[in-house]
Amino acid sequence: MENYSREADIMNLFTTPDVPMTTINSTMAPGGGGQGWGVGRIENNIAVRIVYGIIAMTGILGNFLVCFALSRNATLRTRTSYFIIHLAFADLLTSTWTIPFHLFPDPPGVADNTNGEIVCRLYISKFPLWSTIFASVYSLVNVTLERYFAVVHPIKYKIFFSKKWSAMMMAATWVIGFLSNIYFFWLYDATEGSCEFIGYPSVVSQRIIGVFTFAVVYVIPIAATLFCHHKMIASLKKQFESLRQERREKRATGQKPKKDANAWQLKAAHEIQKTLLVVIITYMICWAPNQFIFFSYNMGAPVDFTQPYYHVSVVFALCNSCLNPFIYVYKNKYFRRGLLESLGFPEGMLTFLNRIGPGSTGMTEGETPTNTLDNNVGAGVSGRSPAHTSTNDSLV
Repeated sequence: MENYSREADIMNLFTTPDVPMTTINSTMAPGGGGQGWGVGRIENNIAVRIVYGIIAMTGILGNFLVCFALSRNATLRTRTSYFIIHLAFADLLTSTWTIPFHLFPDPPGVADNTNGEIVCRLYISKFPLWSTIFASVYSLVNVTLERYFAVVHPIKYKIFFSKKWSAMMMAATWVIGFLSNIYFFWLYDATEGSCEFIGYPSVVSQRIIGVFTFAVVYVIPIAATLFCHHKMIASLKKQFESLRQERREKRATGQKPKKDANAWQLKAAHEIQKTLLVVIITYMICWAPNQFIFFSYNMGAPVDFTQPYYHVSVVFALCNSCLNPFIYVYKNKYFRRGLLESLGFPEGMLTFLNRIGPGSTGMTEGETPTNTLDNNVGAGVSGRSPAHTSTNDSLV
């Protein structure tokens, strides 16, 4: 995902602290020209470093608190929460890697041997940062898929989201992160004590990599998650209507409808779906400027990476890793309460602070949740019997 860093690397790799640089030699960039990979010395500006520092520390603290609350508080611990913990962990690592790569952008010298090659290709190339960001976006896809099957295909859910398959899905995000960036090993080389970007082999290879990266990082994840949310919204509407019809029939026969656990489960599922949709839209907005800039460059557009618009896109992209915790806290009041309980807040303070933000469950007076991030969903779609309701046991 973090393709901006690939251009930013060139500023670090081809300049010294005393020699400013605007663009690298045209022979280094496919297609030649005076624009392309050079990004000047903007990252060494103290104000820019402060911004990166704030983003990094906010992301580290926020995502740590998400992991802490979901793992510590039993009322928040469900199968969905494990996928959210994995997403938060990937974002936490992304924020952590921001510190060495953006707060201290000048890379160390490298030895002209095998060790130097490893440092150049595995560290200075920012391979760890890219891998964690790719893992982060596919962790978001995993969370969405988990919710999709729980809501739309509750019977299949038990098969596809067992402990074994859930663990394999989480591991797959890191495999995708590694394999999607492995080509970059061949774009860097350690020569005479410095790590150099040697460029794409050809214009064709640059176009192919540009399309591949844009598709894997942006188009495919967004298309998949939006499709899942479209299906979830339609399914939940049908299930809500089924419950309403059942209550209308009871009233028509003079029966008093009882409070139904399925109603709460549907409301909880609906609120989780809305929260995750906000997370996905936030990702789309944060990464759109940077991804389209990088894609345009790889397609041959005259992009100048020394200009402020490019660095604004970098800041927007990095912000994505630290925004999710705020979304969880604002959108889900039971997550807010669980977090505050985990931090040891007194009951009076919990009651006051829990009123901040929207009431996320839409519960009626007297209803109590069986689980804050409940995996259960309500009665089946189009007459599916309540016996088919997904129970979706926790991973623990």
